[in-house]
Amino acid sequence: MPTEIEATYRVVTPMFCAGADPGRAELRLPSFKGVLRFWWRALAWSRLDGNLDEIQRQEDMLFGSTRAGQSSVSMRLTQSDRSENILGKNLRVGQGARYLGYGVVDGGSDDERGCLLPPSDFTVHLRGRDLEDEQVTSLQSALIVLGTIGGMGARSRKGFGSLVIKSLRVDSQERWSTPKTVNDFGGRIKSLRPCRGPKDLPDYTALTCRSRHVLLPSDQAEHLRLLDLIGLELKAAIRSCDSRARIAFGLPRGRRIDRRASPLFIHIHECGDTPVAVLSFLPARFLPEGKSEISVGATRVRQTPEPELYRPIHEFLDRLRDPETRKEGFTDVVEVAS
Repeated sequence: MPTEIEATYRVVTPMFCAGADPGRAELRLPSFKGVLRFWWRALAWSRLDGNLDEIQRQEDMLFGSTRAGQSSVSMRLTQSDRSENILGKNLRVGQGARYLGYGVVDGGSDDERGCLLPPSDFTVHLRGRDLEDEQVTSLQSALIVLGTIGGMGARSRKGFGSLVIKSLRVDSQERWSTPKTVNDFGGRIKSLRPCRGPKDLPDYTALTCRSRHVLLPSDQAEHLRLLDLIGLELKAAIRSCDSRARIAFGLPRGRRIDRRASPLFIHIHECGDTPVAVLSFLPARFLPEGKSEISVGATRVRQTPEPELYRPIHEFLDRLRDPETRKEGFTDVVEVAS
């Protein structure tokens, strides 16, 4: 019998996701497939002990490729309501959220992009054929991770387009219930953190035992305001670093290098009536294997040991945990411990 999976999500922050017309945002199944595949791969690194050949083989079998043929899983997306569609430059946000959305909110070449205003619910229906139990479990975990620390669309690493998973059914059996408290939510994330796998940094963005997850609830702000508070904190942290230390937060695209996306993910969630910001630090190798340094403008950047390279991010997360150093607006901060 085929495996039937239904996952329902809520979009809780403005989503910049579009097709051929960048000025009109829409919930697109290809975009969802892309982010689901990304999080499946992020989980596969530790599960498959960093074996890149085996990771690619299993990914091709499940999602399809030119080598493996058609995907073993078909998907369709249904939207329960239609949210308002506006241009990003018309989005009214604070300075912190504007900083996180630079380029699509305003101040950049992409500020004519459309966005979907929250809230908006949709359900993805997956139908798998001849799936093994391990494949079903890996899909289920990826669907949950996407809906607890991820998002969809432009600037999703910066908290825009955050997806909150509301329910998950596998063959009509409920596999997810909405957490009512922040501690409960933290326990859910902890259960998804790998407890084994290679000790070295992964070759790509992945969840490992080195990952950090900090949860910042607020009883004084709604979702977009909470994103604004996080943006203000991040802006202050990056500006306090010198140019060499800032590379830990990601590199822009240049003529000589590919863009190195930030290893720090921002996601806005909700536990009952309480909005929660989830900051996930997923460290990986900064430079490709065999390369010792790169050029960033006039600066030469060398591969440094991980503790030194990523120290600014650890210090930023530590400051957020300390009520003496973070700004007002957050309640009890929780870090998911291993």
